[in-house]
Amino acid sequence: ETHTVDRIRKFIDAVGSDQLKICLDTGHLHLVNGRGEVQLSQGDFIRQAGKDLCAMHITNNSGGGDDHLMPFSSRYGVDWKDVILALKEIEYDGLFNLEILGENKAPLPILEAKLSYIYQMVHYMTSEEFLNS
Repeated sequence: ETHTVDRIRKFIDAVGSDQLKICLDTGHLHLVNGRGEVQLSQGDFIRQAGKDLCAMHITNNSGGGDDHLMPFSSRYGVDWKDVILALKEIEYDGLFNLEILGENKAPLPILEAKLSYIYQMVHYMTSEEFLNS
């Protein structure tokens, strides 16, 4: 199991390549925290990973399953302010991939509205206004 930065780094060290880095899936970390398998906030994971963090799978869930929902879709979901603050602290410049497959079950006009909302949401959640709210 690779639920902590220390465990992931053991795998990276075993491979012995500076090309292997860390990808954080926010939904997976939220799930393992919810099951009590690890107690590590998203922000602490990001801070511990530091410059080894090269990709983010941005996804949310209610803690019961890997739902692949957009941020802010569940009141029991990921603490997005914690995520964004930590990314700013480590000066993260890697991939910010929205892994939100659970949002694709709707008629095309609804999907288009969701896409517009998602664009605005990501713009806001990465702004100083959000961090200061």
